[in-house]
Amino acid sequence: MQSLFTNYNLASDLETKRSKAGKITNERQYVVSLFKERVNEERENTGYKKLSASLYAFKLSHLNTSDLKHFYDMCDKSRSGFGKCFFGALKADN
Repeated sequence: MQSLFTNYNLASDLETKRSKAGKITNERQYVVSLFKERVNEERENTGYKKLSASLYAFKLSHLNTSDLKHFYDMCDKSRSGFGKCFFGALKADN
């Protein structure tokens, strides 16, 4: 399976997102929106309410943009599901 970001034209996709939403202004916001869309899609199918983009941005604030891309690929390849991988990997160990 290829990486999501291999042979990817960020500039054109970012322009498309800007014209549609008018809110996405940089690469990091775009990658966070990818997480939001994927996890919220799973949450909607299981009956949970959707979460805001600011919650995802807060949860991912400690990762830099290039690490976000790798983390997205890791969650995408997870056998247990994207959302389960996302929340499980970011869970704080007590």
